[in-house]
Amino acid sequence: MNHEKEKHGNLPTTKERNREIEKTKQQISKYKEMLKETRSELSQLEILYENLYDMAHPIEYVAEEEVEEEYDEPVRTRNREWER
Repeated sequence: MNHEKEKHGNLPTTKERNREIEKTKQQISKYKEMLKETRSELSQLEILYENLYDMAHPIEYVAEEEVEEEYDEPVRTRNREWER
């Protein structure tokens, strides 16, 4: 033990290590909170982007009556005969 102490100088005490661990845990907690806030802000920005995109590129809706078209052309069936 003395050899290691001479090699590395004074080794930190348990109390010093525990203080460092607590400080690190506090920093981790702080960064986790910042990450949570950033994700929330990102989510809000994505919603804003989608809304702005929709406003800039409106979709033209067609009434259902206009979509339904009747075809007068013959339709080919599986047995390859023409039917109307």
